[in-house]
Amino acid sequence: MPNEYGNALNEQIQNLKADGVQFQIFNETQAKEYLDHRINLFKIKRFRINFRWEEGEYQGVDFAHLADLASVDYQLRLFCGYIAGRVEHDLKLRFNHLLMLDAQHDGYAVANLIDPRQEYVFEGEADFRDRSKKFSHSPYTEDYIRSYLSEPEIWNLWEIFDLSALFNAYKDYLATLQKKDHLTKLFGSVRRLRNAAAHNTCLLIGVPRRNAPRTEYIDSCLKALFNNSIPTPTGSVIKKSQLAYDFASLLCAFLIATQSEEARKHAADAALQLSSRIRRNIRLYIPGTDCRELTALLATLINLCDGFAEYSMNNHKQSGPLFYVPWK
Repeated sequence: MPNEYGNALNEQIQNLKADGVQFQIFNETQAKEYLDHRINLFKIKRFRINFRWEEGEYQGVDFAHLADLASVDYQLRLFCGYIAGRVEHDLKLRFNHLLMLDAQHDGYAVANLIDPRQEYVFEGEADFRDRSKKFSHSPYTEDYIRSYLSEPEIWNLWEIFDLSALFNAYKDYLATLQKKDHLTKLFGSVRRLRNAAAHNTCLLIGVPRRNAPRTEYIDSCLKALFNNSIPTPTGSVIKKSQLAYDFASLLCAFLIATQSEEARKHAADAALQLSSRIRRNIRLYIPGTDCRELTALLATLINLCDGFAEYSMNNHKQSGPLFYVPWK
């Protein structure tokens, strides 16, 4: 490689060494190859925060840890994106079922209830530049907006809603029916992980739950998931880790929203693949004297994936916290 480029890679290695990163499992030559072809320095450095900081550097972290966490993080984001997308799809089916039972409102009336300011109504080309409108110009939606949004029904709005708008529309519609749905309690986690996956945001970066809400509802879902025996350390980690809480909530949202056996089997297979990937190099983190919280988090993700897969393939109860339907 050119000298200047090689010098830049050498500087990146020195940058990592200054933080305490070692190159015993993954040597410097392998690390340069990895940085050259697979990931940038600033992204991979984020994962070092999982290790103990002492005397001005991170303790017990090898480049092999960072490379493994970057790979697991990528697979985790892919899985979360898929599961969140499926929740979105099945929420629309759930929404549609309620609409079909609603004798008081047609599709136009519901659209007006959801969008009283007509922020999604298309009145002319200038609307594409109007910041008060909620839709934006895109070659994939342009013709659809012109054709259907001059006088939209709720089904038309779904096609241009982002996830937050869909969640808000569903909650607003439930309010008009004077109904509740426990699935809405999990919307925040689904949205956070969907957005993180879409923007390739690192997840395995030790984010604690600050000002955390209570966890009774997700605890009841997990008891159903694990047949009243939540494995260690899953319960305690969910209370401390934002990722563990959101991931558990995402999986439970899927199980509540999705009744398709084919979709459940596909999701179960994907969860087992993710579990297998996390296990592949788990020996790197055990004993986790310098990364105890990370070790517990990885164990929790494995437990959740395995429990989710087992439940998805073998349990289709028509009652309990993982089968809530809208109620008054």
